[in-house]
Amino acid sequence: MAQAFPLQWPPSIPRAVRPLRAAFGTHTLAQAVAELRKQVSLLGPRYLTLSTNVPLREDGLPYSNPGKIKDPGACLYFNLEKVDYCLPCDKWDIVEHNVWALAKHIEAMRGMRRWGVGTTHQAFAGYKALEATTRRPWREVMGVAGTGDNREFIEAQFRSLSKVRHPDVPGGTHEAMAELNRAREEALKEVLT
Repeated sequence: MAQAFPLQWPPSIPRAVRPLRAAFGTHTLAQAVAELRKQVSLLGPRYLTLSTNVPLREDGLPYSNPGKIKDPGACLYFNLEKVDYCLPCDKWDIVEHNVWALAKHIEAMRGMRRWGVGTTHQAFAGYKALEATTRRPWREVMGVAGTGDNREFIEAQFRSLSKVRHPDVPGGTHEAMAELNRAREEALKEVLT
């Protein structure tokens, strides 16, 4: 599962004013991500991105014990049957519980499909990912001309640009990194289909 940092919240979804304390018990972020991976794998989508404000390790996975994160929201982006979806959750006061809630929500949606009450598209109709109207094309964001594009080239370009745009680097910003993360996902989707 791909991870995205910083959090990429859909602009059309209002944020929780005061997150609540969850009654999910104690789960580490690693346990919550594992449960989410399990539920998502049973659903069968493609192009997964879990977006949070938890800093990432060098291998691209979030740190398991991030401590208190100022914005505990989590967003799961995925493609299912050629439709892009976004499930955001910021109801709970810690990232682990928002990721756990996403896993449980997907489990419930799978149940609806399993019980034959509706289709996957009906179940996820309200979660279609909306494109931002001012979004630049991925080729422009990544500075790619368009010939000979492949996964290795896109990943190399992403690594190179992230060294300049990451918010931990002088001159980098959360917005620039979020735009680069989106461009990478779009590029890989186009190249791999």
